[in-house]
Amino acid sequence: MGKAGRVLKRTRRTDESKKEVFVTGTATEKIAKPVQILLISFFFISGACGLIYEVVWLRVLGLVFGNTTYATSAVIAGYMAGLGLGALYFGKRVDAHPQPIRLYGMLEGGVALYSFLTPLIWILIEKLFVGFARTFQPSFGVASFFKLIISFVVLFVPTFLMGGTLPALSKFFVRSGREMAKRIGLLYALNTLGAVVGVVASGFFLLYTIGVWQSVILTGMMNLAIFLVCQFYLTRFETSESITTNAMQPASVQAVNVSTMKENSFTRIALLVLFAVSGGVSMFYEVGWTRVLAIALGSSVYAFAVMLATFLLGIAIGSYIFSILSSRMSINLSTFAVLQAATAVLALVGLNFFDDMPYYFVKLFEHSGGSIYFIEAGKFLLCGAVMLPPTIFFGALFACFIHIYHHSDFVGGEVGQAYFANTLGTIFGSLLAGFILIPLIGIQSMLILAAWINVFIGLFAIMLSAPRIRFLTVRQMILMAVMVIAVGIGHAFAQPWNTSILTSGAMVTPQKNKGASKAAFTRSLGERSSLFYKEGLGSTVSVNKTRDYIAMSVNGKVEASNADDVFTQSFLGHLPLLIHPSAERVAIVGVGSAATLAAVTAHPVKHVDAIEIEKAVIDAAKYFEVINRDSLHDPRVNVVIDDGRNFLLVHEEPYDVIISQPSNPWMAGVANLFSREHYQTMQKRLKPGGVICQWLQTYSMSTEDLRMIIKTFSLVFPHVSLWTSYTPDLMLIGSNDPMEIDFTHLQEAWQNPIIRQDFEPHGIAEPEGFFSTYLLGDSEIKELAKGALTNSDNYPYLEFRAPRSLYRQTVLQNIQFINQYRASELPSIIHMIPPPDQNQELQNALVIGYARKAMYVQAKEALRKSLEINPGAPGFAYAAGFLNYRLDNYDEAWPLLESAIQASYETAEAHYILGVIATQKGLTVRAAVEFEKAHEMEPDKALYVFSLAQAAETAGKLDVAFQLYAHMLEMPWRADKPSNFDALMRMIDMTMKQGEFGYAKSLIDTMIKLYPESIYGYEKNSQLLEAQNRLDEVLAVTEEMARLFPDNPAPQFTLARLYDILGNAKASHEALERVVKLDPSLKDKPEIVRALSLTKS
Repeated sequence: MGKAGRVLKRTRRTDESKKEVFVTGTATEKIAKPVQILLISFFFISGACGLIYEVVWLRVLGLVFGNTTYATSAVIAGYMAGLGLGALYFGKRVDAHPQPIRLYGMLEGGVALYSFLTPLIWILIEKLFVGFARTFQPSFGVASFFKLIISFVVLFVPTFLMGGTLPALSKFFVRSGREMAKRIGLLYALNTLGAVVGVVASGFFLLYTIGVWQSVILTGMMNLAIFLVCQFYLTRFETSESITTNAMQPASVQAVNVSTMKENSFTRIALLVLFAVSGGVSMFYEVGWTRVLAIALGSSVYAFAVMLATFLLGIAIGSYIFSILSSRMSINLSTFAVLQAATAVLALVGLNFFDDMPYYFVKLFEHSGGSIYFIEAGKFLLCGAVMLPPTIFFGALFACFIHIYHHSDFVGGEVGQAYFANTLGTIFGSLLAGFILIPLIGIQSMLILAAWINVFIGLFAIMLSAPRIRFLTVRQMILMAVMVIAVGIGHAFAQPWNTSILTSGAMVTPQKNKGASKAAFTRSLGERSSLFYKEGLGSTVSVNKTRDYIAMSVNGKVEASNADDVFTQSFLGHLPLLIHPSAERVAIVGVGSAATLAAVTAHPVKHVDAIEIEKAVIDAAKYFEVINRDSLHDPRVNVVIDDGRNFLLVHEEPYDVIISQPSNPWMAGVANLFSREHYQTMQKRLKPGGVICQWLQTYSMSTEDLRMIIKTFSLVFPHVSLWTSYTPDLMLIGSNDPMEIDFTHLQEAWQNPIIRQDFEPHGIAEPEGFFSTYLLGDSEIKELAKGALTNSDNYPYLEFRAPRSLYRQTVLQNIQFINQYRASELPSIIHMIPPPDQNQELQNALVIGYARKAMYVQAKEALRKSLEINPGAPGFAYAAGFLNYRLDNYDEAWPLLESAIQASYETAEAHYILGVIATQKGLTVRAAVEFEKAHEMEPDKALYVFSLAQAAETAGKLDVAFQLYAHMLEMPWRADKPSNFDALMRMIDMTMKQGEFGYAKSLIDTMIKLYPESIYGYEKNSQLLEAQNRLDEVLAVTEEMARLFPDNPAPQFTLARLYDILGNAKASHEALERVVKLDPSLKDKPEIVRALSLTKS
């Protein structure tokens, strides 16, 4: 017997004894099991290293190119192209290479070498890109293409080398066709599992603890260690003789393949095309799931790490399971088709879970104890419920396809071809999903489309197994029919998502719904109506209305509203322009509702660049035209859709004022706008005397993180100060030059009625009150920041720390901390007469401004200083009365306010406050008198009209009250305007009490038209019909109300009562059971128990 025969004989004995080895023949005799384990361990580590590199390189290139969808897609495309081409190239070369382990080691060594050079390479990239952009000022398309080219060139070398690792090890481990699925599946599973570890390591630990570049160097050292072990130890176990011996046994390879498959180039090309399409579909799922999960579960760096890890874990599990089962099953194109169909069905089944995810997150939060790790682990379970079942089947596809596609002894080449085709598909799939399908048809429709494409891939695969369609077997045709029917049923049961629930922000404020049942949770969102919902290129933007409250959300996080946020939004625009006496050029990073832009355009500026990364935000801003005064169409405004950091990096034009109002830093990528490097770029873009205004929060932020932002900011700007609109929001002002506030500039600004109108509802009626927003100056900030961390691109502490404080109540703690460092009450002021320390009007205005912000310690100190200047001044009496009113000291406030009025310091607000106090004391007539005087002095203020209407209604003057409520409805919006809903509700109640049923019906119809999401109008319609004894109509209206508000028990309770009146005890009992089901807390109520008992009997 020749040498080759002995090898084949030994191979058969090994298979028959079912010993688990990774190689056969001569190599088996030489490689011990520990060495085998070492090799596959290396491939596991290699997978982890690859994902760490991907996370870091995407992050760093995002800082250079921007984090727009276009830039990110260019980077991902370059990364994936390198992997695919590397697999294709080395797949061909490895088959002729005598030592695949040596080749594998060299590939790992090349990656290591490149990783050590990356810090230098990335510096060169930034200089190259910025230089190109500044020199040629390319169009958007040219700039995007240039980013793609740079990404490809920069990432090509390492990804090209990474792409060759799987073909190299596949060639070494796979020695027969029978082992193909098993060995490839196991290798692919271990490498992907390593990727899961890499995602978790980089997303939770490495970048935060040791830094970005340090993580790259550490990862490179792991690659280097693999190289050294492979080159100087493992290569001794492979010899050219063993490989040659293996090459002498090609026979059994083909025996495994599907006999019915046409063995020609067309079939093989068709198979590669199907596998490429399959790769593209996988990206439809990954992109779609990530986008919707970011809305439902949040978009912190931890959340994205959990999502990606879940997706990869499913693939790893699927590949591993298939590798185990492959030796016990017949693998053919029908197997491939079934895997595709199973992926599709399970993906469709998961669609209906997304609406429930916000509720289950709230339940998860209830048991988390606030632990970020518990919460993220819970997110993994929620993500897994949707992603794991389909990705497990998806993970099995690679090994299955390789087994089918394998037809020669060139294992490496075939693995490389398959890997290249799949990777090529993922590139086009990600681009198609992000740029075309999501904006065109939406996320849910794209996921449904993906499922159908899976099925068609499966159908084509089955057809490829026969020479012609008419030669398909009955079993194959039945399988094809079952696949289509199964996906059709899944599609039919897929319900449209409730965007109001998805964008409810439950993942940001789960405390609001703690302890709520699922029905109660849904009911709490029942009065939200969707005005706008758009799945943009990078984010999902929605505008929801709850009665008169309108809020814009980006990925479920409220970014702007017409309520509490208004003053902060406008103050961000006014503050730097009131500090800078002659600003002409302004840049705003982050548009939101465009309220900040409206504030800026109220000043005599000449040019404003409004930079917004997501175009859908600009589209949504039209729902806030009352607030933004249509400023987006101001001819001085240039709207730029771009990454704000990248825009300032590339464009050298200087500005007088730069305003940065990003989202909260706990959201992934946002913390880059709070980094030292970004502040240094902003500093370079300032004209002499220029001012930076940076928003930051005190809520959901630890004191250490707050100090870190302030420290980072103050390290860059020599002159800084800290201001506040209301205590949850702060503004950092930075400049290269000393800052003095010119009081004459403030006085001139207050002559502008628009500016005055923005400030007056917030206790700043005069320019002196502006200084109540000041908190800290240079020396105080530097003292506060001592010992704090610095947030930088290499040490991105804020991005990883901020999510840990998301659910903490930190406002009071942070404000108290800031106040500890407050040594001066005022910034440097010039041209104020009398000077600040002698100016009683200033001190009185400070009292009112501080009291509005609940800064009572500061308000009392300002009042003390006013007292020292002139205790008999009417302004002092008013300020003292206002402060006591805010402190609920009504008995002290009353005489002080009266004395101020008597001393000719009469204001509408003084009368309004007296009216409120009189109402509290039960003095209804006096309250009406005071509200009437307030209304006479300021007839355009809706708050006074509403208060006067309430007083008239209480006094029984219903006609007067009705007219006042009607007048208020017609008044334009102001920040302090009461709710139109409340006014309309009072009008309906009054007309029903007076028996004016016809007028009441028209008002109810108006209520339903304006507020269709509110059950109130429907309930009043039912009550109106019942008051007229029109029971049949009442029943019809109430049944319709139950249909419109299925989670609200109130209509069911009314139905139970109506059915009982009509003598239908069974229907009444069923309605009561629905009441208890919707709200289990009612089941023990005596009236419910009694009614259930009576109707049952």
